[in-house]
Amino acid sequence: MTIIGLDVGSLFTKAVIMDGDNLIAHKIIRTTGNLGEEIDNFLNVLCKEARVDRKAVKGLAVTGNGASLVKNADFTEDIITCLASASAYYLPELE
Repeated sequence: MTIIGLDVGSLFTKAVIMDGDNLIAHKIIRTTGNLGEEIDNFLNVLCKEARVDRKAVKGLAVTGNGASLVKNADFTEDIITCLASASAYYLPELE
């Protein structure tokens, strides 16, 4: 199943296209003030460069400071939860 992961940060916006555990494509751009149009264009360019039909993408997961501004996301998570989850996974000795 092909999904897009998108992190909308205050300085940079990052995206990956995954097919199962396989990384298909990745891209980073500088975040500007026009998030709605910027993100849609960004995802279109990412899909085009990866030769992935955007209509075939089955999910969009969004994180970061600007996650709540992304329309039509299938999954949204705030940055604090993402950091806590990553810390627990990569540093299990932390409590």
